[in-house]
Amino acid sequence: RILSAAFSPDGTEIALASSDYSIRVWNANDGKEKMKRFYGHSNRVWSIAFLTEKRIVSCSEDRTIVVWESSSGQKLVEFAEHDAWVLSVASSLDGTRIVSGAKDGTIGVWDVETGQTVVMPFRGHRDAVRSVDFSPDGKYIVSGSSDKTVQVWRTTDWKAAVDWSFEGHTDEVTSVKFSPDGRSIISGSKDKTVRIWTVPG
Repeated sequence: RILSAAFSPDGTEIALASSDYSIRVWNANDGKEKMKRFYGHSNRVWSIAFLTEKRIVSCSEDRTIVVWESSSGQKLVEFAEHDAWVLSVASSLDGTRIVSGAKDGTIGVWDVETGQTVVMPFRGHRDAVRSVDFSPDGKYIVSGSSDKTVQVWRTTDWKAAVDWSFEGHTDEVTSVKFSPDGRSIISGSKDKTVRIWTVPG
């Protein structure tokens, strides 16, 4: 079962994360698999994203985040300092930072090259963080949670405090994404609705 999919920045490749613990990379133009599926996680792979055209990041129920070389499946960096399942990952636009959301309600921010945390975990949600995303300018992080809320966090001072919280969904928020201009956020929920929120300022 496919749990997550992502386009490469140049739109030529698609990466897929699966419940069979594997990652696959496909050619977006002809639909052919570029290489055999590769393994490295020891449990379901919940989320996947491209850092650059040649690097992929994934997270898993095995409580790890892994950076891979997309052309070979080689494991480049592993982030293993987690106390809970990691359910979502996203990359900053420049590919230098990773944000993660975990089952214990925490949000982590990581340096891609060192595998170290940039700041102490953000804590504001009361339940699992199902989805995360960076704003295009990298100044904010948005998170969607099983606590039914959407929260926005500022990255410019790393105070790890919620700047805005949006409420309105009546069930788990399973997906969040900034608009290309960073002025709006779209969220999807198990309540079968999609909502669009305006970022203040």
